[in-house]
Amino acid sequence: MPHHPPPIAPLAFRHPEDDRIGIEVLSIAQLRQRASLTALSRITRADFFRMVVITSGQTQPWIDFHPVSALANDYLLIKPGQVFRHDFSQTWHGWMVVFRPERLHSIGNGQALATQIDTLPDHCSLASSVLQDVEVGLSNMQRDSAEVIDVPTRQSLLQLQLSYVLLRLCLVQASGLHPGQSPSRAFAHYERFKKQLEKDFAKHHQVQHFSATLGLSVKSLNRACLEATGLSTKSCINQRIALEAKRLLAHTALAVQAIAIDLSFEDPTNFVKFFKREVGMTPGQFRASQSFTA
Repeated sequence: MPHHPPPIAPLAFRHPEDDRIGIEVLSIAQLRQRASLTALSRITRADFFRMVVITSGQTQPWIDFHPVSALANDYLLIKPGQVFRHDFSQTWHGWMVVFRPERLHSIGNGQALATQIDTLPDHCSLASSVLQDVEVGLSNMQRDSAEVIDVPTRQSLLQLQLSYVLLRLCLVQASGLHPGQSPSRAFAHYERFKKQLEKDFAKHHQVQHFSATLGLSVKSLNRACLEATGLSTKSCINQRIALEAKRLLAHTALAVQAIAIDLSFEDPTNFVKFFKREVGMTPGQFRASQSFTA
């Protein structure tokens, strides 16, 4: 029988009370009560942030085709556009916060905060003291969500509390820097490149396009990518194209030729060669390997 890939379910933010709020926090127990296990186990791509904090137990969700072994004291940050699947095969407890990207920009100096959040890893372990601070922040958010009736006031309060929680996580990330050290200018260039890459990867595969669009030399852009990721600019571009190809192969019934066209490969044969070089198997082999997700 032909394999029918499970579709990626698109998720748009919907607050249960008022969409103007744009932020919601709930315990994992409440999440389990709100939706069935089948619904929670769907493969989804959201247009909002999802942050999961594990306080006890362990879980192994998937983020963009990579299983993540998350234990107590860990957090997961699933960013808009990433493919995610919950795992409830084991018992675990914690919190989940969902928020629209624009809520970051509504906070004082929100652009800087949004840039910092973009640098956070998908998965990170927290010291017990940091986890305690984060839990207190999330608990306060949940309490105020229930007690503050006025929507504008509740929205402002939740935004400030969310910024506290996120900044605590950013401090953990920044603690890897030497005292007095701050992210370099090259890193700022990489952040601009990453945003442009999200817009253009399906149509433009050449380094020169991105360097010209960003007003940087090819050498400067390559140095920025190497400093931020350890990869060349071309490797970053190829990884993003390969990720989108994986998503389309695993979660749509599009023919390989159609996917090649969508990703601006004029010759499907070149796409197959590209995919095999980047992923280590042909598109057909990769699609067959994903049948377990159905």
